Amino acid sequence: MEKIIIKGIRDGLFIQIPEGIWNEVQTELLQTIDNQLDFFQGARLTLQLGMHELGPVELGELRNALFERDVTLWSID
Repeated sequence: MEKIIIKGIRDGLFIQIPEGIWNEVQTELLQTIDNQLDFFQGARLTLQLGMHELGPVELGELRNALFERDVTLWSID
């Protein structure tokens, strides 16, 4: 699987999500955040989902998982 790419931007962090099965990609994203929690806490994320099309339930689950880590899903590109 390709790696998640993280870049600092004016409004927070830009995260490019790789192709793959969404559940696996989401798990990798959350593990990346958990492994660097001090860096991510309080951050606003802009996610570039690529070919992933998330429904309201999937977006809600992601938003909640990020909220539990004090990370805000700011926008989706």
